[in-house]
Amino acid sequence: MRSLKEEYDLCISEGLILKQEEINKGKIGRILSLAESSLKAAHSLEEINLKKEISWEVVYDIYYDALREVVSCYLAFDFVKILNHKCLFACLCFNHPDLELSWDFFEKTRTKRNNIKYYGENISYQEFKSLKVQLNLYIEFLKKEIQSKFSKL
Repeated sequence: MRSLKEEYDLCISEGLILKQEEINKGKIGRILSLAESSLKAAHSLEEINLKKEISWEVVYDIYYDALREVVSCYLAFDFVKILNHKCLFACLCFNHPDLELSWDFFEKTRTKRNNIKYYGENISYQEFKSLKVQLNLYIEFLKKEIQSKFSKL
């Protein structure tokens, strides 16, 4: 596994982090709204799952996408567009160490999502529950940071 700096440098060298000319406040607002709607849907699915004991992969995927969308919105204020998930998280952690977000956690959640999506891996309720706590914390934290940035524009 590469270090955060190695991943970030690789993303730069492969042209996966692009410069943007402007901040599109409308787009950021719409994406944040989508993330919030996704989380509401995930909460509803959680309730259904608890009663019927069906798979947790879909619910996890929704949480992951909400996290990815919020990170993308946050990085829009840096005038960048990122072309893949690994570089998205590497860019956030490398350029914003002051946020004290865990690169290891992002890698764990990204890898879990990829294993579910591309290899049919399952996620247990207990594993989902443990990841959900930190996913929620990161999502809410970043949403507050984005709102703060909006207020300064």
